[in-house]
Amino acid sequence: MSLQAVWFAYGRQTVIEDLSLDIAEGDFFAVIGPNGSGKTTLLRLILGSLTPRAGDITVFGRPLAGYSRRELARRIALVPQGSVPVFSYAVEEIVRMGRAPHLGLLGFEAAEDLDEASRAIAAVGLQALARRPLDQLSGGEQQRVWIARALCQQPRLMLLDEPTAALDMGHQLQIMRLLARLRRERKMTVVMVSHDLNLAAMFATRMLLIHGGRAVCSGTPKEVLRPTHIRTAYGCEVLVDRHPQGDFPRLTLPVDPTDDGGNLV
Repeated sequence: MSLQAVWFAYGRQTVIEDLSLDIAEGDFFAVIGPNGSGKTTLLRLILGSLTPRAGDITVFGRPLAGYSRRELARRIALVPQGSVPVFSYAVEEIVRMGRAPHLGLLGFEAAEDLDEASRAIAAVGLQALARRPLDQLSGGEQQRVWIARALCQQPRLMLLDEPTAALDMGHQLQIMRLLARLRRERKMTVVMVSHDLNLAAMFATRMLLIHGGRAVCSGTPKEVLRPTHIRTAYGCEVLVDRHPQGDFPRLTLPVDPTDDGGNLV
């Protein structure tokens, strides 16, 4: 997948500016950057729900504009941030919604659609909760439901907008390990927006740091997560060292002894 000199604006406000980017099939690609930098807009451009003002987007060797909506939905799935259904559907009902792009003209589900939904539920480990209403699940379990619904589309590319937001530490790690396993087993490409730089560094194969709609840099976590790049995008200083349990960077906010309050001695 590639973006070449892509621009996008909401009215007169430019959100993505002259962005070029290549994402290889099979990548676990993290998009990071401060609030309002264009991360979610970038996902929507890749999904095809937004059309760039200028530039070209190519997915699986074809221009994005050449796909029908149905074709795209069979190849690309989105797990949006904070998904909440209007009604309290059961887990299996929500997951089966992912089969919509594969149904016939009358929208009837066949045996293969039900089987695929069952496989998606099993893939995220929710077999025991398949008939449970969504509002009776924990935050981590609900996020697994949305991932299962996306899997039910049988996508080659999965887009996720802050999939670990509002989850506790244990559930964050659980979701990230799940994504890494599904990427490996299903040979999917994963593109994830994240505000947790350390968590992204643990799992991403490549990253894009974006600020003001422009790419600050892209590359491996070690190439992207450097103090100068973080200062440019976030306007703050960080300490970066190597994580003691792996070959990826770890970021720490420095302590200013002049700060008031907190646990400073």
